[in-house]
Amino acid sequence: MDDRELPELKDPHNWDLDAPVTREGVKNPRAVVSVSLAREDLELVARVARMSGMKTSEFIREASLERARDLQYAGRAVVYVSGEFRELFRRVGEAAA
Repeated sequence: MDDRELPELKDPHNWDLDAPVTREGVKNPRAVVSVSLAREDLELVARVARMSGMKTSEFIREASLERARDLQYAGRAVVYVSGEFRELFRRVGEAAA
């Protein structure tokens, strides 16, 4: 479709209301989430996704779900922080493991 076809498609006089087209509904509707990453973080995630044979979006989805399930089943609270505290919390978590 190009821009010339759009006005014709929008015109109700061109609609065939006597022969509607039906299609099956979406079985697993999804939501789209926007995530901000530092360029080097995205490059790391994309590289590891490729190494795993996955698309970047698939890798992010699977990794986030895995992490959420781990935390849910462990009964832990999740605290989101940024900046210098992120590294501190990571080290504390490794030491506790």
